[in-house]
Amino acid sequence: ACDSETLRNLVFDWRAEERPVLYQGSDAHVRADGYKALVRSDDGRLLCIAPATYGVVQYADALALLDTASRDGKTRYVTAGTLDEGRRAFALATIPSATFDVAGAEVKPYLLLSTSHDASLALRVHFTGVYVVCNNTMTAALLDAGVSVGGRAQARHIPNVIMLKHTSKVQDRLAVVTRLVEQAT
Repeated sequence: ACDSETLRNLVFDWRAEERPVLYQGSDAHVRADGYKALVRSDDGRLLCIAPATYGVVQYADALALLDTASRDGKTRYVTAGTLDEGRRAFALATIPSATFDVAGAEVKPYLLLSTSHDASLALRVHFTGVYVVCNNTMTAALLDAGVSVGGRAQARHIPNVIMLKHTSKVQDRLAVVTRLVEQAT
């Protein structure tokens, strides 16, 4: 287990940068209005072409929501990673204060954060019993929570799942949700 600062430095040590989308016109490069390219800051690799209204939440910044969910400030990350060359990411944490007893056995649910830089996933946080280590287990955890997987992110209400679509207001909504989680814990 490690803390969020370690994850920020080891796993999420790059940012998604916005760049204009250009195409070859008859005489020169022409800017594709209404679209932007998202590229990795460390190697310039293309993550996706997105509508100009797509709101980016940096993976390292999204961890603040999980940190806030821990009443004692001791969120313990057990796994984290990026998938598909950084297009999707996950972080799995345990929160000691969320441990409960079921028929005499101690149950430690995991809290999963999943998001993307390719418009395939909204930013989501939910409890799961699935130990996420790869694409297959992340898909299983999302399906178990009722999240449809594949294609563009779907906007629908799913109980017990915090979901933020990557719109132009996603940063404002993330700040509101973080404050609400802080007040609730």
